[in-house]
Amino acid sequence: PINLAYNRTIYDAKLEKRDGINVLGLLLFCILFGIIISRLKEKAAILKQFFEAMLEVVMQLVRIAMLFSPLGIFFLIVSKILTMDSLNDFVGSLGLYMATVLAGLFIHGFIILPLILFIVT
Repeated sequence: PINLAYNRTIYDAKLEKRDGINVLGLLLFCILFGIIISRLKEKAAILKQFFEAMLEVVMQLVRIAMLFSPLGIFFLIVSKILTMDSLNDFVGSLGLYMATVLAGLFIHGFIILPLILFIVT
């Protein structure tokens, strides 16, 4: 509700249980966990090695996903093109989109960036 006499909003604070993940609590726990692991030095060396190995595994998985993502995107685009009724409309829209992107890049590269360089130096 809004209190028009004092021009401020009145909030009703309610404590209630919500479904989902407590992101703030999880983030705080992870930060504190990392700080404590770094302070324990030799006592937590095995745990630190474990997390470093997990990091390497996740990085390898991300590399594999990035390697195959262009192929997946290509097949998504091909499937959309094959379901279209008129290929001419698609090519026209794609050409207009490409012209818009190139115009934006031209304006950015040959007007905005040199202007920033001129102002800064």
